Amino acid sequence: MVNMNTMDRHGFDIVMLSLVVGIVLHVFAGCVSAGDANAGREAEEVIRLMTKVRNYQRAHPYRPSDHNWIRATYYTGLMAMYRTTKDPDILTQATQWAQKHQWREGSEKLPANKKTCGQTYLELYFIEPQVERIAAIRDYVDRRMEKIAAGQSPLEGWHYVDTLYVGPPTITMLGKATGQQKYYDYMNKVYWSVFEHLFDTEYGLFYRDKRFFDAKTSNGRKVFWSRGNGWAFAGIPRVLSYLPRDNEFRGRYVELLRTMAASLARCQGQDGLWRSNLDDPDQYPNPETSGSSFFCYGLAWGINEGLLDKAVYLPVVVKAWNGLKRCVHPDGKLGFVQRVAGAPGGATRDETHEYAMGAFLLAGSEMVRLLRSPITLSAADLIVAASAGGPKKEEQGVGSLPAGVKLFARNGGWCWFQDPRAIIHDGKLIVGSVSGSGVERGDVRVSVHDLKADRDLGTVVLHARLQGDDHCAPAFYVRPDNRIMAMYALHTSKKHYYRMSMPGDPTTWGAEQAYEHPAAISYMNLYYHPCEKLLYNFYRDNSRSTWCPFFVVSADHGQTWRAGGQLIRHEVKGTHRPYPRYSSDGEFIHVCFTEAHPQEYPPCSIYYARYKAGKFYRANGTLIKDIRKEGPLLPRQAEQVFVGDPQNGAWTSSIVADRHGKVYIAYSVRKSPADHRFRYTNWDGQKWNDHEVAFAGPGLYPGAYDYTGLITIDPSEPGRVYFSTNVAPKTGTRGDGRTAHSGKHEIYEGLTQDSGQTWKITALTRDSPVDNLRPICVTGERFKALLWLRGSYTTYTNYEQNVVGMIAKLASSPSGK
Repeated sequence: MVNMNTMDRHGFDIVMLSLVVGIVLHVFAGCVSAGDANAGREAEEVIRLMTKVRNYQRAHPYRPSDHNWIRATYYTGLMAMYRTTKDPDILTQATQWAQKHQWREGSEKLPANKKTCGQTYLELYFIEPQVERIAAIRDYVDRRMEKIAAGQSPLEGWHYVDTLYVGPPTITMLGKATGQQKYYDYMNKVYWSVFEHLFDTEYGLFYRDKRFFDAKTSNGRKVFWSRGNGWAFAGIPRVLSYLPRDNEFRGRYVELLRTMAASLARCQGQDGLWRSNLDDPDQYPNPETSGSSFFCYGLAWGINEGLLDKAVYLPVVVKAWNGLKRCVHPDGKLGFVQRVAGAPGGATRDETHEYAMGAFLLAGSEMVRLLRSPITLSAADLIVAASAGGPKKEEQGVGSLPAGVKLFARNGGWCWFQDPRAIIHDGKLIVGSVSGSGVERGDVRVSVHDLKADRDLGTVVLHARLQGDDHCAPAFYVRPDNRIMAMYALHTSKKHYYRMSMPGDPTTWGAEQAYEHPAAISYMNLYYHPCEKLLYNFYRDNSRSTWCPFFVVSADHGQTWRAGGQLIRHEVKGTHRPYPRYSSDGEFIHVCFTEAHPQEYPPCSIYYARYKAGKFYRANGTLIKDIRKEGPLLPRQAEQVFVGDPQNGAWTSSIVADRHGKVYIAYSVRKSPADHRFRYTNWDGQKWNDHEVAFAGPGLYPGAYDYTGLITIDPSEPGRVYFSTNVAPKTGTRGDGRTAHSGKHEIYEGLTQDSGQTWKITALTRDSPVDNLRPICVTGERFKALLWLRGSYTTYTNYEQNVVGMIAKLASSPSGK
């Protein structure tokens, strides 16, 4: 056991990822070896395969003369192959095609598609600057810009995601060719208009068009078209290659590349390829090579440019390229290509098309570049080799664990507005989670660890594939009959589900039951109230089109339920969502909350009240109101323990109360999307003491910039907190990979002995290869478990994490428990 009571003195020794340098890693399934000579030979093998594909396509054109996006996409790949090989025959072929069509825009009707040909014209112009090569395409783009300037919507003719490949690169290249800022401005305007229209920030992926915003497959999954996202993802490198480094939007493109890369990596099949529907691979189970080629290209380009972490993405690229190679027929035909479409669809081994050949040549060119680069030749960098099948199942998303850190649940995640997410009972640690990736995605699960024997007792699926969303994590309650109840719900549905374990056996569970609510609900929070002999489930309810805290109650420890009422009502104009956190001291249920979501109402404050038998009280015991007679609690009626403003928007994170009436609250404050702070306030019996603890870093991702790594309070010793940040906690500076701080989210301990005025901070993890997020601290039966999520988190529906943690044996039972 690790004694966490000593963490304030020295923290934990961290064992860094073991790298076996000197072992030859045949990364490309016998295609890449650790050595310059071998890498050079394998680069030539890639070129030979590209040549075979090019020769097949040249002998089997889609149409004899195709002057549109199909042939033009093929030529974008062919020009990449020219840059790789300097084969003059390729240059002649491209030039003859451009001359044949008089260097004019494409023959399509849609304005974005018509620009695709311009990419090749401009590449030829950069090789030999002749004004006639870009005159026509420049004139066409100028005319389109005039229409936008005259008031036409930027989305006119740009309403589908494919546009992000066919249009923006041409416009950006015109900016480089002419030196005129207007082209960059126009490109950024249309690009980010399409982004705002079609990008789902929760999934980190694009919809093909508005038809798919609410579409679901027969399996109940979302519809994210693989090739559609391929167009978008492959378009980013083609824009960034020509966008000036000082352009104000450049950082947004890089961030989008990274966001999509993380999302795509989680959708990759075991064979290295992607299916036509990224969210539902079972809809069309065959691989699809046009989207897969685009993804391989974009990921490899990102590594080559130093924009994507090669330790994370090189294995993904390796698997992708291996998968693509297997789809090339002996004669050079690339198979498993979905035909021209605007939605997911099937593909067979014999189906092919020109645009996919172009995408394949793009991918091959970046693979050659990767092989020729010395950065890929370190065995240490290639520790997760595709030929070795990727990371071990039990370590997936984690890598090697630091000393003293245990794996409690594989492929799990949680939000932070359900509790208790983990409990200690009968010598066992019981942990709930929702699996976030793979075929298990959406499984609601409970994992059990025997604390006395220090061994894993297994994981049980409570509800298979409920919803791939960390808001579905279960909450637990120990019944008097020694059964454990787990309760969970979809992220907005009209039912909460619950199951009971067998007495004394949390690895065996009874049948699932459900309670139906009048309106959609989220977030389960279970607290027993002894004075009323009622079990409460506090949740979020959409009654009357507002997302406020409500509750239902059970008089038989969760076997049956009845409506309770509304707990809190917001006072902000419009539809808003107060966010509460709960804690019980055995007499009162304590609640801290905001009046809304801080991203929707930036000046969010933190409020506090304590609840007992239908009545709310202030911290000093003064009655506020009886909600059964006077209605739900309003924020202005509660105690405002932190006053928010637009530059200081707060969000709840943790609350603990003891039997002596003292209350401790930890929360985050957003100074800006790039600067959050953790704060701590406590009621000492007479007054609130509020102080800053540490820098929390930037938001986790652009679509939810108020998400942080979170902070939690130790219920056995409330002057001790644990938090996650990816910046130096005392200064807010971010590591760059060469400093002591890795830039990944690490877990820290903070200890105060003066009600939060000063903090002694100790790092519990260091130099992690992945993020460590959302710690919780669970105590009971003289044990303490510090748990957190370790792995990759892109959005609340897109993550690959394991539940890990540290166990300590306490000298006595936790105070107040």
